Amino acid sequence: MKRFFLALCIYQPGWSLPATPAVGTGVLTRIADIRALSRTEAQKALPVKVRGVVTLKDLFGNPPEWFVVDDGHSSIWVQVRLARDGSVWREGDAKLNALKRGDLIELEGITHPGGYAPVIVPQRYRAMGTQALPEPRDIPLESLLSGTADCQMVDLEGVVQGVQVPELGKDRVTLRMEARGQTFYVITEHWPDIRPDDLIDAVVKVRGIFSPVSNFRAEMVSLRLRIEGAADVLLLKPPPTDPFQASRVSLDRLRPFSPVENSAHRRVTTGVVTYHSPGDFLFVQNGEFGVRVESKDAKVSPGDLVEVAGFVDMTRRVASLRGARVRRTGQGSLPEARSAGPQEVLHPQKVILWERVAETDLDGRLVKMEGKLSRIEWDDDRANARLLIRWSEGSTTAHLRHLSAEQAAVVGSWEPGSRLGFTGVCEIVFLDASTPFLPKPASFRLWLRSPAEVRVLHAPPWWTPARLSQALMLSLLALGLAFGWVFTLRRTLHRRTSRLEEVMSHHRNAELEFQSAQRERLRLAHDLHDGFQQLLAGAMYRLSAARKHLPNSPKDATEQLETAQDALQHTQSGLRNAMWGLTEVAEGPPDFSGLLRHAARHMDHWQDRVEVRCIGRERAMSAHLMGNLLMLFQEAVGNAIRHGQATVVDVEARFDEGGLTLSIQDNGSGFDTSSVPVHNHGHLGLSSMVERMRWLGGMLTITSQPGQGTKVVAFISWEKAEALAKSPLRGVDQPPVNER
Repeated sequence: MKRFFLALCIYQPGWSLPATPAVGTGVLTRIADIRALSRTEAQKALPVKVRGVVTLKDLFGNPPEWFVVDDGHSSIWVQVRLARDGSVWREGDAKLNALKRGDLIELEGITHPGGYAPVIVPQRYRAMGTQALPEPRDIPLESLLSGTADCQMVDLEGVVQGVQVPELGKDRVTLRMEARGQTFYVITEHWPDIRPDDLIDAVVKVRGIFSPVSNFRAEMVSLRLRIEGAADVLLLKPPPTDPFQASRVSLDRLRPFSPVENSAHRRVTTGVVTYHSPGDFLFVQNGEFGVRVESKDAKVSPGDLVEVAGFVDMTRRVASLRGARVRRTGQGSLPEARSAGPQEVLHPQKVILWERVAETDLDGRLVKMEGKLSRIEWDDDRANARLLIRWSEGSTTAHLRHLSAEQAAVVGSWEPGSRLGFTGVCEIVFLDASTPFLPKPASFRLWLRSPAEVRVLHAPPWWTPARLSQALMLSLLALGLAFGWVFTLRRTLHRRTSRLEEVMSHHRNAELEFQSAQRERLRLAHDLHDGFQQLLAGAMYRLSAARKHLPNSPKDATEQLETAQDALQHTQSGLRNAMWGLTEVAEGPPDFSGLLRHAARHMDHWQDRVEVRCIGRERAMSAHLMGNLLMLFQEAVGNAIRHGQATVVDVEARFDEGGLTLSIQDNGSGFDTSSVPVHNHGHLGLSSMVERMRWLGGMLTITSQPGQGTKVVAFISWEKAEALAKSPLRGVDQPPVNER
């Protein structure tokens, strides 16, 4: 509420605060002259220098967001928040916080059109002492209703009809009072210990600043005063100690003709409860008359006899009660529901002389009706349902509130098109509340106590006109499609046969190509093992023998022989790994999870220390990608067993929406990742895995600490995997050789 009001006061499209006042204009020193500016003139940011007393200040803001100044002839709003947001205010917040009501100040600033009337945007002020607040001005009612008395101090005498106390004191207390035949809202800046029962139905005099509520078009829409607190409210006549001691009237004579002025105080009436929406409102009926009663704390049930003490509300054009106190006086019986139709509800009048009175007044009464269910609308939690009911001449809504789960299930079982019977309270909605003539009913709604008040009279026929039309249209459409299909079948049969033969030929070629690739991988692995591997083994044997025959050889020659022997050994290990990867991809299962498990089972030196786990829905991957990931898997597991002396290696392949995550974690000795060199004695080691994932377009992280094992995590997105499947050699780099 607070922020909304400030936004209305300061928002002006296309308006920005200038750094300096407009040049070439005289300084405005009278508040009346500022208020006389048009919105166009006030928008020019004219310089202002006025002297006056602070009559009201925002007590919630820190610093305050506004205050009011009176120069003895007129008053005006000073919008501090607009000045601070626009960097126009040239002094600190501490000076604003020190400002209080009764201070005499000299204020400098610029004009602004405001949300309703012209305001001052302050730049600085100079304290000049204190001064008594000005006496309230005698402002006629027409000036209040027109809004011209904006920000002027006024006295208002009336009856308090409601007190709204916010929870936990987070907002301002609001009084609703009737004065001069109008409803005014009084906003208090600070009243923490207010007691509503001491004010409701009391006669009070309020002294405050007139602050009409305006809309986004800068138009006044309601009457409002702002006061500081309890000191601005004078109690002239306390409320009755018992609210039910007010004037008693019958339910049909809440605001009748009286030779004396109608009172704004409570009225007391009696009746039987016909409907109750807890925490909101209820309906009370006595004989042939029913009334809506707004009450937040009433604890009654349909059938209870009650006394109601409330304030008469004519906003619906039919008297109702608001701010009511309700007490149960006994147990009665529900009145008999009146059978009625829509025409009887909407045309209740007959002419007596030149006036019209109701012949059948059904507003607020318990009625029985019938109609056809059009649809059911639910709120989010399915606790409230609205039934759209149609008649030949119109429609209405029937409301069911505070439904249990079982009751909601019953309501949901009613099929649209069913003819239903209702028993509920009728509430009329009038055509225009502002017409000077007799208000005319426009529609009505029904308030139903429970689903038990609804009877299914006739289930909807299955062959409704809509369904029959749909069936006919579908039949015609199917017949047309059948003729079209027969007409085109002969023309497309030959073309489809040709395409099928072409597809089958492509499939045969693809299958042959795939089988050839598998055979080539196996042949390459066997050739490498039978040929190049044996040559490398022989070369390593001869180098070893040469070293033994040269016991007294120079140190340099020995080192060269050892280096050559290590290089051959590493080359042999790399070829063995490459052959292992080719063999596993060619001979192993076609899916990656099966390939990992197959490889773990067939590595004898791993001795059942490797456990493979796969999570998620697996996707198909290219053999190229699976082979590289398999060799990375072999490298990581081999390092864990060989160097880390791990007894358990946990391997997890997680298939997520974003990509594949391969995690290898062991319980080995671990190592310090910051002290491991990139290459160690010719081994690519950890860097080979990093380079392999970089070439694939993925990421690799290695985490380890001495004594706490090692964890290797490789990730590749599905986007990168698909790109590799289409063109595995898309980069200029080649995959690293998996040496040991």
